[in-house]
Amino acid sequence: MNTRDVFDELIITMKNILDYHCDHGALSWIGLEKVARAESHAASQLTFKEKSIAPFGRYLVHQEERFNIQVDIFSEKYIGCPHTHDTWGALGVISGRLKVVDYQLIDNSLTTLRSSLLLPGAASTFKADSDWHSTETFELPQVVSFHIYGEAFDLANGKRFNKDVGVEKYVRGTLHDVDQCIRFFTENN
Repeated sequence: MNTRDVFDELIITMKNILDYHCDHGALSWIGLEKVARAESHAASQLTFKEKSIAPFGRYLVHQEERFNIQVDIFSEKYIGCPHTHDTWGALGVISGRLKVVDYQLIDNSLTTLRSSLLLPGAASTFKADSDWHSTETFELPQVVSFHIYGEAFDLANGKRFNKDVGVEKYVRGTLHDVDQCIRFFTENN
């Protein structure tokens, strides 16, 4: 399956997720097409060469009151700490292999619920009350993923789990404009 086909499948999956979490029918298929293709078209540019390394980071594709959409590009061999978004959401893998570990927080302690390996085209969803998870990447191909977060998502600040102190607040990494991502792929592929 090529990158374009993977992206097309993720568009359908994400549309269904948005329909479920937002007012049914509030976001039309045409609306998501506009958001995903016309405003970003970043994912359609993601055709990786064997050793092509994109600048890792979070790229804001679309933001409105009910949800936001991001393209995340992970560094190689990344191991993230458990964190929460305090809202519903979904992520879909466009390129690479992404390990997602889901947890349950009870009495300031995390218990592993499941671990999944997401390949291109796979999606994972979560509800606001069960959002604790961590992510991990491996060697090339680089992981590029498509994320949708619900209305309560704070783009700048988050909560993570620290073994020594429990839940703590932190400042999320820089949120780049998606045009930077598009420029990279236009110039390098």
